[in-house]
Amino acid sequence: MDKKEFIERYQAGERDFSGVDLTGIELTGFKNRNNYKFSDINLNGANLTKAKLEFVNFTNVNLENANLAEAEIACCDFNHANFSNANLTDVIIYLSNFIEANFQNANLTNIYVKYSPKDLCDFNGANFSRADCSNAVLICNLSDSIFKDTNLNGIRFRLSDFLFGGNKTQLNNIDFSDCNFSGVDFTTVDLTGVNLTGANLSHTNFYEANLINAILTNANLTNANLTDAKLKNANLTNGNLTDANLSNAYLQGADLEGANLTKAILTKADLRNANLDNADLTDATINRIHWRRLKINKIKNLPQKAYLVWQLMNLGGVNQDLSGVDLSDENLNSINLEGANLTESNFSDSDLSKASLNNANLSKANLRRSDLYEAYLCNSNLTEASLITANLYLAKLTNVNLTKTNLTNSSLFGADFTGVDFGTVNITNADFDFARIKNAINIPEKIQRFHSAIPKDNPSIKLYENLCGKIEGKRMMSVNYDYPFEVSLWNTKEKGDFSLEYKLKREHQLKIIDLESFWQQLPDNNLNTEQQFIHAYQTLLKPIQVHIENLEIYQLTTEELVEDSDALAYIIFAKTKADDWLGISIAFCGIWEQDCNSLPIFDIRYFALSKPDNQKLVLAIEKAIDEANLLIPPRNDASHFVWEIGENRNSVFLNLLVKTKYFTIQEYFYDNEDEEHENIFEFDESTTKLINTELTNLRYYFFGSVFMDIYLVGQTRYGDWISIKSTVVEYFQ
Repeated sequence: MDKKEFIERYQAGERDFSGVDLTGIELTGFKNRNNYKFSDINLNGANLTKAKLEFVNFTNVNLENANLAEAEIACCDFNHANFSNANLTDVIIYLSNFIEANFQNANLTNIYVKYSPKDLCDFNGANFSRADCSNAVLICNLSDSIFKDTNLNGIRFRLSDFLFGGNKTQLNNIDFSDCNFSGVDFTTVDLTGVNLTGANLSHTNFYEANLINAILTNANLTNANLTDAKLKNANLTNGNLTDANLSNAYLQGADLEGANLTKAILTKADLRNANLDNADLTDATINRIHWRRLKINKIKNLPQKAYLVWQLMNLGGVNQDLSGVDLSDENLNSINLEGANLTESNFSDSDLSKASLNNANLSKANLRRSDLYEAYLCNSNLTEASLITANLYLAKLTNVNLTKTNLTNSSLFGADFTGVDFGTVNITNADFDFARIKNAINIPEKIQRFHSAIPKDNPSIKLYENLCGKIEGKRMMSVNYDYPFEVSLWNTKEKGDFSLEYKLKREHQLKIIDLESFWQQLPDNNLNTEQQFIHAYQTLLKPIQVHIENLEIYQLTTEELVEDSDALAYIIFAKTKADDWLGISIAFCGIWEQDCNSLPIFDIRYFALSKPDNQKLVLAIEKAIDEANLLIPPRNDASHFVWEIGENRNSVFLNLLVKTKYFTIQEYFYDNEDEEHENIFEFDESTTKLINTELTNLRYYFFGSVFMDIYLVGQTRYGDWISIKSTVVEYFQ
């Protein structure tokens, strides 16, 4: 039947076209879709092979058992259409709607749903149960679609093939139960709440995928890659995770009851509040796991070491005899081992940050490369202990016994050694910068040099010690949290002018990363342009690299930014050929940032344009901005770029920090009775008076968004700088 006959019969009132041969038919309407309306017709068993359909309304059409192989469909309406048992192999679809269409038992092999930046095909609520979607490409809205028992083998869910988020492909809360996804690449894909009950996910790549609240009951995840995947509150009951890689996986509150984790890799996995009852951990790799509040009743083949770590993390080890214990390469963050006998114990490479080890016996203990950040070791015994290359940043070591202790290459920045005897300590290459050595004895010359730049009779050091005494023991109260105050002194004679950049580096708020690591960390799921721009981030700096030198990249590493992988912020520095500073800040906004600007900001100082080298650089930056505008859509959660050129590195750095939206500056107000300008740090009258009279150029620096580190920084009359730091929790900041 040709086109003319088909239209004439339809216009004459005929609606039953079952079994009709429409091979190669071309139906092209107009944009208003009013020209060709074939809604409610019956095309059961019809042959539409290689048909070309454009701007046609097929709402409610019955295409059961129809053959549409190699058909081309553009701008059509197939809402509520019935495609059950139909053949749609090699069909190409563009800008069409299939809302609540029925594809049960249909053959959709190699179907290709093309992508448009302005509009998408809509398959909302479509039923693909028992359909064959092998090797399909479905860049479309699939919200609330049903894929029960669907064959999705070979379907490409990689970012390079699929574009997700916002107005891109949506897979949230979809039923994929019993589907075959073997070997599929779901890298970075948002699968929040997806139902994958009984699905075949063997050899599937879920790297950095979002599977929060996902249902994976009885799923086959053998050899699956779940590295860095978000599985918070996911249901993995009775799942088969043999040989699966769950390194760094976020499994808080996940249900793994009865799961098979034989030979699984769980290194650094976060299992807080998870359930591992009756799980099988035969030959599993389980070091550095977050164990707090993890349920492990009747767990199978849990190594003795792992069980001990679980006990100590959840029940504590106060005053226990743990001599000779092996707790190497474990996550022991905030563990309580006060008063414990840890003689000859092995804590090498373990995370002991914020651990309570007061009064513990650690004689001859192996603490090599351990992280003791802000750990409490007051009155502990470290006789002959090895702390080679250990991190003791801001650790409390008051009155600790350091007889023959080895501190070679250790970081002791800001550590408190009050009352310590250094007579027999090995401090080769140790960093004692800003360490407190009040009332210490037998202080080596090297340690003394850290404190000799400011003479003891200099009022700056006296003011510093006075403030330490007044603030010691006081805490910053907010919500249900409280944090101590820390005082530090910036010696301008030794360090030069005060540098917030340097201070944040030393306090581990800024982490230096290389260019390769930077590319790997970029959340490219924010992209929603044509495929040729998918990798545009990796070429973003190329236009400017010939005009700069000494590229430096820093990642902001506050606790909340690290915990939320969707909230990242970077500072990029480079020296221009004109001997100025180029700075770029890039912020990928998290869930709490509702006002993140999606458009790049370009801020260049007037002087730069007078320099020929900078003029070339400006042109290169403008080219990079044009490329950025192509890949950044106008969405609230898009990337935020700030470009700046300035003479002074410190000012450029400060401006870039502010633009990331994770850093703010506020004036310090003297009048505590002024309700409008109330001081953040509420000290007693004498402390407030001391600050107001002895410090000038006072500023508050806020670093973070929810868990905010706050610095009150002021300059002494002798040119040095004093900083008071604490942390505040502001959920509604």
